[in-house]
Amino acid sequence: MRARSNPSPLTVLVSLAYQDSDLILEQMGRSRKTESLDQAVKRLADFTGDDPYKIRNMALLRLSEYVASSFDDAGEALRWLIDVDHKLGVWAACQAARETLRFVPKGEQRPRKAIEVTEAWVRGKASIAKVQKASADAYDYDDSSAYAAYAAYSAPADAAAYIADAVAYDSSSVLFSKQWDAVRDAEFRRLVGVVADAIMSFPVTA
Repeated sequence: MRARSNPSPLTVLVSLAYQDSDLILEQMGRSRKTESLDQAVKRLADFTGDDPYKIRNMALLRLSEYVASSFDDAGEALRWLIDVDHKLGVWAACQAARETLRFVPKGEQRPRKAIEVTEAWVRGKASIAKVQKASADAYDYDDSSAYAAYAAYSAPADAAAYIADAVAYDSSSVLFSKQWDAVRDAEFRRLVGVVADAIMSFPVTA
């Protein structure tokens, strides 16, 4: 992966939309590192009077393009996203974890439930306690879905990086028992696209 800076989400979206405005960059680039993307969008909309829906879509597109062009390892992409916006990174981790559901036997619901409960948490529709229980249940069967949930409440960056490894392992070991290393690396690169696409479907957070 090429070395990159780690801007706040607000700085990312402002740098695209208002490259020619030093004043806005100066005022809005001071965002708190803990500020979420949706908080950043609201603050920028309030400051500029622009449509927040338009700003948000542009910001997500910018972040998606950045991930697609800057990473060749989905684990590193997820780690970066978690640091930029926790819930955005968890959402993308869930979409990456969904890639292993095709390997889950019919009738086994724990991995899917862990992902769905975590996605509900991102939307503000589920408690962390529910996410923790779903993660623990899924961990007995499927690493990627359990770690997607785990990223919501503990060691998020480490969990996010591990998800891509778990997905790549499942895909490589099930589909390609030979030339495992090469297939695993290709899977890491493929999953970058999954992560980039997931950014564009990120729901508005509570």
